[in-house]
Amino acid sequence: MIPLQAPVSPPPAPAEWTVLVYGAGDNSSEETLIGDLAAMQVGLAGTAGIELVALVDRSPRWAKGESALGEDFADTRLFRLGRERFERLEGGDALPATLRGRWEANTGDPKLVRDFVRFGKALCPARHTALVFYSHGDGRAFAFDESSFGDPLFPGELTAELGPEESVDFIGFDVCSMGSVELAYELRPGPERFGAHAMVASASVSAPWRYDLLFGALGRALGSGDVDALAFGGLALESIAAGRKQWAERGVDLGFEAWACFDLTRAGEVKSATDALAVSIANERERAPLEALRGSDDRRGVLDYFPAGEDAWGSMPYFDAHDLARRIAAEPLFSETTRQRARALAAAVDGLVTASFAVQSPESFVRDSSGASIVLPDGARESDGSTDWQRLAWYSAVQPASKRGFGRLAWCADGAEFGDGVVQNWFELLDSWFDPADADGPNGWRW
Repeated sequence: MIPLQAPVSPPPAPAEWTVLVYGAGDNSSEETLIGDLAAMQVGLAGTAGIELVALVDRSPRWAKGESALGEDFADTRLFRLGRERFERLEGGDALPATLRGRWEANTGDPKLVRDFVRFGKALCPARHTALVFYSHGDGRAFAFDESSFGDPLFPGELTAELGPEESVDFIGFDVCSMGSVELAYELRPGPERFGAHAMVASASVSAPWRYDLLFGALGRALGSGDVDALAFGGLALESIAAGRKQWAERGVDLGFEAWACFDLTRAGEVKSATDALAVSIANERERAPLEALRGSDDRRGVLDYFPAGEDAWGSMPYFDAHDLARRIAAEPLFSETTRQRARALAAAVDGLVTASFAVQSPESFVRDSSGASIVLPDGARESDGSTDWQRLAWYSAVQPASKRGFGRLAWCADGAEFGDGVVQNWFELLDSWFDPADADGPNGWRW
C-alpha cells in the first residue's frame, strides 16, 4: 500500500462503479478487517472504472497494533482507495471526520449509514453504486458497535432512516446470517423507499469475502462492457466460491457456509407466494404436519442455517425457504391447495435466488435455488421464563415495547390487517400459534 503525498485527483468522468464499504469493525471483526482492506487494494491494482470509499471503524478492544492505511488507529475514519493508493478524507458537511481530530462513530446508528452513502455518492458519482456492509451479523441485525454498548443496525431501522435518494444498485452483506427472504423483501427496490436491485448475503455463519478476487474480476469484466447489479452480484459470489476453493486446497478446515445472490426485484413475488401458503396452512389447520416437517431441536428436518449451540434453535430459527417449499409440495399430509401453493413458492424463491453455492453442503442444498432463509420457530418452547416467540420480538410488524429489537419489518406488516383474527400473511400465521392469549400485540408485547 502506497500512501499519497497529495490527494487523489477526482475522476475525469463518472466511474462505472463506486463501491461504498461500511467497515463496522468496532467488534471482533477487527481481526479480519485490516487484512481485507489490504486485499481490496490488491484487487484494485491495475483496474479502471472503479472507485472505492470506505468508512473504517476500528476497535480499541480488538486492535493489536496493526497498521491500516498508513497508521495504527482505533477510532473511525474515511478513506478513498485507488490503484495501490489511498487517501484519508475529510467528512465535510455530511460526516464529522477530520484529518487530525479523533472521531468515534456509532456504526449501529442508521443515520451514519445515510450520511455515509450521501457522502460517497457525492464524492465519487458513478453509473452504478454498491454498498457493502463489513462486520458481524446474526440474522436479526448486524454492524454491532462495542464502543456504543453493542448497538446494532436492524433492517427495519435502516429502511426507516434511509430513503430513495440513498438507494443503490447493489447491496452486499459481508456479515453472517443475513441471507433471508425477509431481508430481501425489506430491501426490494421501489420509488418511495431505500432499496437495491441485487444483494449478496450468506444464510449461514460465514467467513469474509475475497476482495482481491472480486475487484480483479470486476476490473476485467468492465474492460468488456457494462456490469449491472446482478452481474456484480454474480462476480461477488464467484469470488467467494473461488476463495473457499483456494483455502480448501491449502488444507484450511472449512465448515458449512451458504451464499446466494438475490434479484431483489423478485422479492415481492416470494412475499405473495409465502403469504398465500400461510393462508392455506391456516385454513387447512396444518400446523402439525408443518412442525413435523420442520423438525425440533433434537431432530433435524428442513435444511437449517443456525449454528451449533445451546440456544441456536430458539434464537436463530432460520430454515431454507426453497427446501421448505419443496418438502411441503411433496408431503401428502398437506392438502392439494397447500401443496400447489408450496410449488408456487419454490418457483418464486428460485426466481429470487439467481445463483448460490454452499461449502460442505448437505444433499438438501440445491445450488442456485437454495440459500435464502425464512423464520420458522418452535415459538411455544419455553426457557428462562419466556417463549422462543417472545425472544424473537425483533421479528415484528411494529416496534416492540421491549429493547429486543427494532421490529417494523415490512415482511411482517404488509398484507395483514391486525386485530381481525384472520391469518393473512406468514407472520400472522406464526403469531396466531405462538402469541400468548393474554397479550394484545405481535410477539406477546403490547403495542
